[in-house]
Amino acid sequence: MKNSLKIIKNAAFMLLFAGALMSSVNVKAQKVLENGYLRFGTGNEASVNSTGNLQQPFYFNPTANTYYKLTFSNYPLDNAFAIGGDKTNEWNINGSIIANPSLSNQLLDISGFTATSGNKGYGTIISTGNITIGGQLLEIKTTYALPQSDGYIRVTTRLKNVSTSLIENVRTWIGTRDDWVGNSDVTRKQKGNLVNNAFVVNANTSQSALALKVSTGSEGVLFYTASPKANIVTHPNYGDFQTRIVNQNPTSSSLDITTDGSYGMYVRMNDLPVGASDEFTWYYAAGDLARLDNIIAAVASVSGAVSNITYNSALLKATTTVNSTGYWIVVPNGSATPTAAQIKAGSNYGAVTVVSNGSNPMTANVEQSFNLTGLVQGTNYTVHFVSQDNSLVFSTLLSVPFTTLAVPPPVATITAGGPLSFCVPGSVALNAGTASTYQWSLNGNAISGATSQSFTANQSGSYTVTVTNSVGQAVTSTATIVTVNTLPVATISA
Repeated sequence: MKNSLKIIKNAAFMLLFAGALMSSVNVKAQKVLENGYLRFGTGNEASVNSTGNLQQPFYFNPTANTYYKLTFSNYPLDNAFAIGGDKTNEWNINGSIIANPSLSNQLLDISGFTATSGNKGYGTIISTGNITIGGQLLEIKTTYALPQSDGYIRVTTRLKNVSTSLIENVRTWIGTRDDWVGNSDVTRKQKGNLVNNAFVVNANTSQSALALKVSTGSEGVLFYTASPKANIVTHPNYGDFQTRIVNQNPTSSSLDITTDGSYGMYVRMNDLPVGASDEFTWYYAAGDLARLDNIIAAVASVSGAVSNITYNSALLKATTTVNSTGYWIVVPNGSATPTAAQIKAGSNYGAVTVVSNGSNPMTANVEQSFNLTGLVQGTNYTVHFVSQDNSLVFSTLLSVPFTTLAVPPPVATITAGGPLSFCVPGSVALNAGTASTYQWSLNGNAISGATSQSFTANQSGSYTVTVTNSVGQAVTSTATIVTVNTLPVATISA
């Protein structure tokens, strides 16, 4: 390598040197993504393989003090790509399809990788390479980002048209041909979405699912994207990835099924003019049941999550890697997906009426909250979000479905049935408004058995009542002060 510092004039030697340099890059790129929560591969092999995909995933079980595999046998995660053919339907298997293609001219960028022990560590690995499909050339760039200490990995998959003509009907699948979690070959697969920082199973198969929970009685996997172009696929059987997952229409795949099967994520991408690209970000997370809910909440937070949902408002949380301005709009669920420019404009587009919109400045790597207001109770919405940096470059579009509560929050008030100041052994009746449940407190401490709409107070102190409505929303009243005076002592003097 020291010879590389010399001025080389011989063209043939230049070619040899370039080949040697490429080999050294590939050797150095044999990095293992492992952070004490997740590992990809055996620990003795590169985590990113020749297809640009992740080797077999494992999660660390702290009770057993060992890593457990998350696919059958030694299977890596699977992928597939398709282009061309009739693109009328959102999901289709027309045109040319290729599963698990090896990348040509693959390069691995490990400049963002932090080693913690030998070749093991956390951080970012970027795989870039080409595939030929249907006579067209696509560049596949996949960015893997494993946090230092959390049970998820963030992945961004980008397809770029590097051929000489338009590429239409572009589709991508990611998943596994044969599921396995921990020590079980039979898993429960549930399609749903992330709501209020938690996984919620969908009500029916016609509802688009952006999240999949795969679980046993001891541990589980979350497979998730916030891309509005995606839908989860499940299959009751294992086998060839293209046969089981690619050929399965997501809208007719099982909503909740417990089998030895397979699963995946389907993404319908934009048509790609020459030189154009499109991308989406997805998350793979896993852990034992004691940690899984916290891991799912972390994924919801970093991916842009809707929480604090009320009957007329909600809160969106999002993060960007560079200083940006975040833009959002809320539209009725099922509406056409807007472009980044339409989100920034915040106005109606096509036949879609924007319910609410707004923007806020964002600091790099700092979570920003966006208040979604002006909503109607019991209504299905989708919030679309995008950020734009100082170079006017838009981020990947993020879309999150959510539903406002069907009833307004309860009203917590206390009405006194008499004077609040009196002498012993007097009392006063305190009455709360109509609600589903009640809990009275004195000086901040719940009064045992005081769970009726009315309470008779005969002690001095600060009384409050916490009421809940039919959907569990709780509100505590302002304090009412009761003063109980002792009787005066009467004396007679001669």
